[in-house]
Amino acid sequence: MVSVLIMSPNQSVLSSWQGVLSPICPVQSVDDVESLAGGEQEKSIVLFHLDWLQTALGHRLLLSVLPNVNYQVVLLSNIPNPAEGLHYLQMGAYGYANTHLQANVLLKVIEVVALGQVWVNQEMMSQLIAKAPVVKLNKPLPGLTKREQGIAALVSEGQSNKAIALKLSITERTVKAHLTTIYKKTGCSDRLKLALWLNSAEDEATNTC
Repeated sequence: MVSVLIMSPNQSVLSSWQGVLSPICPVQSVDDVESLAGGEQEKSIVLFHLDWLQTALGHRLLLSVLPNVNYQVVLLSNIPNPAEGLHYLQMGAYGYANTHLQANVLLKVIEVVALGQVWVNQEMMSQLIAKAPVVKLNKPLPGLTKREQGIAALVSEGQSNKAIALKLSITERTVKAHLTTIYKKTGCSDRLKLALWLNSAEDEATNTC
């Protein structure tokens, strides 16, 4: 069973997260920098309220949890924005969302991240992909067929499965099948990681997500 560490300077936020998550998994409120930096905690999902960054302690906490392989960090902002989200996802965060998620959505976040996947909502996903550096595929990518490469490039532009299907005159089901194969070949688990991988693949084709 996954355990969740919750980190916020706001007691009402902590209480809200605790109330939603405690019936389904172990939950612990943490502000012990030394414990986190030392990797003494078991592998856990970390819900990190970005209000922590208003303090020096907050910066130390974030720098200690993001690079630690024991933690799958989800960053929560009172006012989410794509630029901030992309920045932290590129730093290694597993998710980026609104601090005040509805209970059912927060539970879904935990479920998705526990599977090793990245969480952002669909609207934010499109915005994040759009804000990622533009991908220009000037040469074939090893391991991908010409059709797979074309679909991957369209995904990197923020195109939906429906839009890709219309553009290529194929069914959405076929697009999904190609994406499943593309994810398997590249090691990417979702559209955002694929977009970021494609951006780096021109320089180093062996990069994986």
